[in-house]
Formats: sequence, structure tokens, C-alpha cells
Amino acid sequence: MREWMKVPPRPPGAVRSFVSAVNAGDTGGDDSFQALFEASPLPLVVSTLDTGEVLAMNAVAESLSGYSFDDLRGRTVFDFGHYRDAQDREAQLAAVAAAPSAGREVRLTNARGQELHLLAHTSRIRLDGRDCLLTAFTNVTGLGRIDDGLLAAQRMEVIGKLSGGVAHEFNNLLTVMQGHLDAMAEDTLPDGLRARVDALVRAVAQATRITSGLLTFSGRNPTAPSVIDLNAALDGLRSLITGTLGETIDVQWQLDASPSSANMAHTHVAQVVLNLALNAREAMPDGGRLAITTTYLTEAPEADGVAGPGPWVRLQVDDTGHGMTEDVRRHAFEPFFTTKGPGRGTGLGLSICRGIAEQAGGHISVHSVPGEGTSVRLYLPWAQAPDRAPAVVRPPVRTGGKVILLVEDEADVRHIVAEILRRAGHVVHQADGLASTEALLDGLPALDLLLTDLVLPGGNGLEVARRVRARYAGVPVLFMSGYSESVFAGGESVEHLLQKPFTSRTLLDTLDALLAG
Repeated sequence: MREWMKVPPRPPGAVRSFVSAVNAGDTGGDDSFQALFEASPLPLVVSTLDTGEVLAMNAVAESLSGYSFDDLRGRTVFDFGHYRDAQDREAQLAAVAAAPSAGREVRLTNARGQELHLLAHTSRIRLDGRDCLLTAFTNVTGLGRIDDGLLAAQRMEVIGKLSGGVAHEFNNLLTVMQGHLDAMAEDTLPDGLRARVDALVRAVAQATRITSGLLTFSGRNPTAPSVIDLNAALDGLRSLITGTLGETIDVQWQLDASPSSANMAHTHVAQVVLNLALNAREAMPDGGRLAITTTYLTEAPEADGVAGPGPWVRLQVDDTGHGMTEDVRRHAFEPFFTTKGPGRGTGLGLSICRGIAEQAGGHISVHSVPGEGTSVRLYLPWAQAPDRAPAVVRPPVRTGGKVILLVEDEADVRHIVAEILRRAGHVVHQADGLASTEALLDGLPALDLLLTDLVLPGGNGLEVARRVRARYAGVPVLFMSGYSESVFAGGESVEHLLQKPFTSRTLLDTLDALLAG
């Protein structure tokens, strides 16, 4: 509004270039209408009632629309998109006839190509003995952007909450699949069936990454960051990246950052690099070159828009693909934005990378030129690596014959986990919730370990652990979860958590370490 009021007033009589004279009997004064019309801080437009021809507009309306008086001669309100069609205008005229004024929302494009969201309030007046309409506009374009932003934020909050529930259910299904595939892998299988099992194992692994990506994107991934050697983490991904991209893409590794320690979860490093590598593969359908580079920087280049002081460890992924237009680049990190065809992409890859960067206190930027490739740069705050002696890694000692109480409400998950434990030689008692756990405890003479899901009906896994430890003091407890944010809403935490889905080996290794401890 202030911007409109800065428009210098036009010379007296400007309105009369469209309205030859003001009939004092119609408007109440020969010059009063013109003075009010020109002095109004709101954009005002006068049009004829019968044809909609534009007769006059004040300086504020002229500034907002970008049109001059000469541009308007002989034109009607239909030329500016004020009404969708004649029937739309008839409905507006009926509303004006029934009340002193009528309001409606209008979306117009001004002479500068800007999309405007306006509130139009129209009244019926007479000028020079002719029935006319006086419309006052309020520009709410900025408010519309705010509303759109709030709606987008609300949608993302809903998506974030839904992703937790979806992840919980999906991870239970993946746990069942993984457990049965592990059991099949232990058997002697014909080569053809073995290949099918291996393909299913890869599919489950990919589904696990997608689920983890959804949680990361929504800020609900329980993965804890730690100080890692970024070079070493990337070095461990060489075979995965090379195998994923195929032989037509030349992968070059330039892990030159020194020092290269950063505070980030190992799994997040894999997610970022794999997402960027898959995007690069899509941009290079006929093959090309992918360079993965790390660099230690005391300060970030200004062009990358990194806030905060250094030093930084930069992970840069460059490809020689078809690149992005400026418009695509601006939207690249928006959730669900994709240039791929239907069914070929989720549009979450780069937004997940941004979420990971922000969780680590870092920054991500993308630079691209059509036909010349794309460069994605992830800046991670450098972290001092702790001084500690190298850990001595010993293979876990299998501990069979232990009495384990398994509490899991999903029957298929409970059955496959119990099968894995029994195959390892353990004695397993099963319950599906708090009530059945208490019923079991009355007849259970001994217990070596409690394995319980965190999300249960009738009381969560934390309550189950409290009840069990009231009977068996100090018994080790291992929690399982596909997603457990709601359980920890009160600030509680657990010492030992096994994230679903897990492999049979991961489950047994974790149990053996806990029992041995």
C-alpha cells in the first residue's frame, strides 16, 4: 500500500479524459468525485454497467496494473481477465444490485507479467447520467504467498507425521521379508532360485533406504550422528556406487579432504551419495563421468551461500549430464519436485539430501548449466576427531540356550523373529502386548533377556520393560522399532535399540553382545 501512495499525482482533470464532466446531481459535486478518486490510496477503476468498457482509473490503479490511459482506450474489463465469461459478470451484477457493494476475489496478470491476487469491491454509481461500476481493489498477492507457504508447511507437517506411521508399518513388513529371505539363504538352493533370492534381498535393501529417506526428509530419523572420517566413509561406498551406476559411467574418486572428520551419521553419507549418484545417472543416459570429491576449507565460497564460519569439509558430486535450466535449479530441493515422467521418480532425492545437510548443521547447493552438467556441493562443519585407541574388533561369541521373552504385536514379525532365535538355540516365549506379558510372567521361572517392540497396544515397550524388570531385576532389554518418535515424546530414551528392518545376523550379533555384556 505504501508503494502505491508514493506514485506522484496526475495533473487535475485526468479523470475527465475519460469522463467528460461530473453531473452534480449524480455524484454530489462537480469536482468532489474527481478529488476523492485521485486521492484514494486504493486502486480504483470505473467501467460502464452495460458493456464493461473501462472509463477511468486512478494513479494507484495505473501503477499496479502497469497500463497507461492510452492503453485502456476502447478496452473492457474482459480484456484483463477480471471475469471468466459473460455469465460470471452477470452474477457479479446481480450481487451489486442486491446490496450497496459486492466483493469477490480476482486473479489478474498485470502489464509486467506479474500474477496478482486482488480483492475487488464493486459499487454501482452514475456518471454523466450513465450507469457505471466503481471497483476498489485490495492487493493481497503477498498475503496469498504467505497463505500458500503456511499451507505448504501444514502439508509437510502432515506428510511428516504420516511418514512415521507408514515407516512403522512398512518396516514391520520389511522385517518379515528380510527374515524369511535370510532363512532361505541358509538353505541349499538351486542357482536359479538363489538368483531370485538375491534379487529380493536387493529390493528389500532399496525399500529400507526409501523408508529411511522418508524419515530423514521429515526430520524423524532416529539415526544418531557421530564424528566420522568422511573420506573413509566414502571409500567404503566405492563398490556400491560403481555397481549401481553401471559400466557406461566413469566414476572418479578424489578424496582429498585433510582433515576429513565431520559430525554425521554413516548411513546419511550413503544416502546422500547414492541419491546424487542416481540423479546423475538419470542425467547421463548415454554414459558420462561422475566425480566425487572431498575438500577441507577454512571458509566456504560466497557463491555457495553458506552461512556461518568454517572450517568446512565439502563433499562435491559433479556429473557431465544434460544439466538443469535455471527454473529447474531453483526448485531442485523442493519436496516432490521432479522432471522425470510419471512413475519414474518421487522428487524426494534432493530434498532428503537437504534435510540431511541441515540436520548435520551444514548446507547444500547446486550449480548447473544446461548441456554442461551439474555440481552438487554439501558443506559439513568440520569436527575434531576424538583421540582414542583403535577398537579391537572381535567376532561375537554365539550364546545359545538362553531364555528370551519376545514381545511383538505384529504376528508375522513375531513368528519370524522367534524362528530366528530358536534356530540359534534359544528358548523363546512370546507375547503380543502388555497384558499377555504379565500373564506370561506368572509362569516364567527364569529370564535371560527381554526383546520387545517399542510401539505396542495397551502400553508401549518402555512400560513392558518396567514390568519385566520389576520381576527380574537387571535383566537385559533390547528394544525394536520401525519408528518410535511418539514413544519418546516425554523425553525418555533407551540404551539398546535395534532399528527395523534388520537382518538375522544383525539381530543375533546384537543379542550376543548384550548377553555377553
